[in-house]
Amino acid sequence: MISPSVPVDETNRLFALYSLRILGTDPEPVYDNIAALARQIYKVPFAGISFVDQHEVWLKTSDTSGLVEIARAQSLCGHGILSDNATIINDILADGLSPDNPGVSGMNVGGSGIRAYCGVPIHAPTGHRVGMLCLVDVVPRSFCESELQPLKLMAATVEELLVRHNNVMPACYIDSLTGLPANLALTDQISLSLARARSGKHRVSLLRINIDNFRFVNSSIGRAAGDRLIRSVGQRLRPCVGQNHMVFKEPGDNFYVLCQSVSDAALTMLANELAAKIAVPFFEDGNTLELSASIGIASADSGGITAGELMNMAEAALQDAKRRGRDVVCFFDNPEEDGQPQQFEIYSDLKKALGNHEFELCYQPTIETESGRILAMEALLRWNHPRLGLMYPADFIDLAETTGLIVAIGEWVLHEACARAQSWRQDGMQAFVVSVNMSAVQFNRGDICQTISHALTHSGLPANYLEVELTESVLVSGNDMTRETIKDLKQMGVRLAIDDYGTGYSDLSCLRNVQFDKIKIDQSSIRKLGADKENFVIVKTIKRMADSLGIEVVAEGVETEEELSALKELGISEVQGYLLARPAAREVCKKLISAYLARTLPDNRVMPKTGVGCANEQLQVSACHDSTSGSTKA
Repeated sequence: MISPSVPVDETNRLFALYSLRILGTDPEPVYDNIAALARQIYKVPFAGISFVDQHEVWLKTSDTSGLVEIARAQSLCGHGILSDNATIINDILADGLSPDNPGVSGMNVGGSGIRAYCGVPIHAPTGHRVGMLCLVDVVPRSFCESELQPLKLMAATVEELLVRHNNVMPACYIDSLTGLPANLALTDQISLSLARARSGKHRVSLLRINIDNFRFVNSSIGRAAGDRLIRSVGQRLRPCVGQNHMVFKEPGDNFYVLCQSVSDAALTMLANELAAKIAVPFFEDGNTLELSASIGIASADSGGITAGELMNMAEAALQDAKRRGRDVVCFFDNPEEDGQPQQFEIYSDLKKALGNHEFELCYQPTIETESGRILAMEALLRWNHPRLGLMYPADFIDLAETTGLIVAIGEWVLHEACARAQSWRQDGMQAFVVSVNMSAVQFNRGDICQTISHALTHSGLPANYLEVELTESVLVSGNDMTRETIKDLKQMGVRLAIDDYGTGYSDLSCLRNVQFDKIKIDQSSIRKLGADKENFVIVKTIKRMADSLGIEVVAEGVETEEELSALKELGISEVQGYLLARPAAREVCKKLISAYLARTLPDNRVMPKTGVGCANEQLQVSACHDSTSGSTKA
């Protein structure tokens, strides 16, 4: 049989198909009913609804009369999607087509073989031809255009069903900047490819591409010019990838390429070709700009790996490329990569840690130095590794973020912290908030508003008693989704704080555009504050700026009396650090806070301002403390 050719707009056609999210789904009665009606009207043994994927043809009807999903190269439907006109083949053998199609050769349809075929295309809402409503007979027929109106009406009904069932926002499937398939399209297609891999037909490989140091390019030439560069990168990648692979776009300066049945040597050649295309100088407003890219590659031959895990593996390989100096290609599963087996071992352990209940939270208070009150308790994560012992975030958070595991871990932290805070409130300790750190990966990849809502509802904790700490990197992205999510959190009543402020990423505009409740000045700016005039000026500026905007200021990492004295001189009275309190296990915190409550509030009243009294004493707690001085965030 002559293999069907590939449409010139195949990439966009596949995007339109994947956006329907119908591939791999089970047959549905409504589609079976349409096919049954077509069989009755045209008196054929088989009528079906098919969707033509990159390599295969998928059936959406359950009564296939022995037909099976077949390779696109052997399919009659693959020919059908090439035209808006009906495809009519009254006698396949007489038309000179080779009988190597399983249906034509008699391997299906009761062993009789397909002799006649008639089909009309099914269009996606975008107008692309994604499938066929087809009729098949085992004897020659005389289908003609004049009798196909009922079949076309039924195809139009299928198209209406697709519109009705397609509830996915287009923005989730297509990147508005480059026009490339985006996040959900990538996840769906990886899942489909892995399903084929499990049947032993394909090897699935994923290339994760990131433009090196692009944020510096963006800041120097402006966001609009940066967007034009990213668009140009996408245009360069498309022809390199060709029809056998697919290129996808993620937010920022990130791209993916999905490949099937490709060797490591061929993947290396492809990655180097892509990097070379990106390295060709760009010309922007009379300036010559040179870019480089780091690329991580991960592959899966078979087994129970998920789309998310393959993406995490590619991300981990990318981070390895970054650590090796950027402009590098790295494989996730290459045993020759230094340190990779250990990284994979920790990754495997990290995947099991939640289910094995190996995580715990410690809490470190924020204290008002003038009154000694506890204003907030920050939840800090610890991992009780079964072999390596107690591990601090510095030992595993980077890996959790690069592999995406931080989303599930962060959700556990949120639920645990809210439950603990509510438990303290029920015990009468109602006057402080619980603070939870949130990484940029967790914020952008998880449905964070829903997650927080579930944690608050499940625990019973009022929203205003939860404080979410966001890093400045979350704010720098400045995309619409980030702004909307922050707005939704504020509407929920959740308090928002900027963590590690002053590390050089954000500016005053971030604070003006978003209603934050608190700035937590990074300990690098607090260090040697009394002796370092430059740090003193920086912190003084931050304090004045925050006061003008009505934002609270907390100093992190306070370790010396000299630093504390300088903070008092600056008018900063909310402090967190080893000088006043180390992180403590939850039960230790409960006992200490209960003792302070009994001492300072004998009638168990909540003080006029938020905060539990500490009687101006130091909360020096040995439990769960770090051996490294100043590791406030550990």
